[in-house]
Amino acid sequence: MTDDHEDRAQPLVGVEVEPDRRGVRDRGVLDPAYERDIARMTEGVDVFVANDEVQPKCGRLTHGPERTTNFGPRARIMLRSAREMALLGSRAPLALPFRIERLIGNERLSLLREMTLMHRDLAPVVPEARPGDRVVVLVHGFCASAGVFRPLRGRLEREAGACVATFTHAPCVGIRRIARSLEDLVNQIPRETRITVVGHSLGGVVARWYVQEMAGHARVERTISLGSPFGGVDVPRYLVGADLHEESALLKRLRDRAPDFDIPHTSVVASEDRLVVGVKTASLGVGDVVVLQDRGHNALLFDEHVAELVIDRVLRPAVLASEAAE
Repeated sequence: MTDDHEDRAQPLVGVEVEPDRRGVRDRGVLDPAYERDIARMTEGVDVFVANDEVQPKCGRLTHGPERTTNFGPRARIMLRSAREMALLGSRAPLALPFRIERLIGNERLSLLREMTLMHRDLAPVVPEARPGDRVVVLVHGFCASAGVFRPLRGRLEREAGACVATFTHAPCVGIRRIARSLEDLVNQIPRETRITVVGHSLGGVVARWYVQEMAGHARVERTISLGSPFGGVDVPRYLVGADLHEESALLKRLRDRAPDFDIPHTSVVASEDRLVVGVKTASLGVGDVVVLQDRGHNALLFDEHVAELVIDRVLRPAVLASEAAE
């Protein structure tokens, strides 16, 4: 099932990029995001306030109050640059993300991490895999880039010995179009490799569309979704929203046909997800479901437990759904 008006996704234009085939084991990876990069993103944001009362700029604010979402109309957020932080005390830089997390919350921190990584990996990353190698293909979500997977990619390479493939798709294009780009990428990976596809948000929907509707089941060993809206979400019904709304025929087809495919799937659900709300919405309806408490939608990208779960699934021998039922 394809739309005639949809062409294959084209690389983002106006940006000169080079494919990265060397991996990220020993390179600059935000794992978690480097403190200096987080500080740079927030430098100039002058700050903070709880209970609608602007607080003075002083060293004690570097510790941050208990996080709250009850900001008044005058509330702003105070974050200091790495240099300013150093002048305020002798605390080790590694403590900085913890202090920022307490100040602005884990989900907001995750969004900042995404922003610092968005410019990376715009060109497809095709690993030099050989038959028998474990290959993990990462598919990002709406208005992101493959760069947001840098921390997870690094851990997969180091701890699972996996070859990691990524590509960046343009925002707002449909699921089928992105799935064709996924197909193009997989076609460049040698056969007889053990491929796992991991998708965040709509990337998980793309993964299952490729497996179920584009013969991807012949290449893929398993799929993992992170906060993916299989049950549909409340979005405008145009552009990619035409595929993701609550009455989407595409999503219904995925759910209805999922039991027909013997490809193991794991649905990872964030209990505090405000975009893909609820276990039913974020679950494919087959395979296992893992609910992580006190996480939001974007936090899944950088969560240590998510990385450990993905690594575990990649290293675990694939058991076909039919075999697991016996």
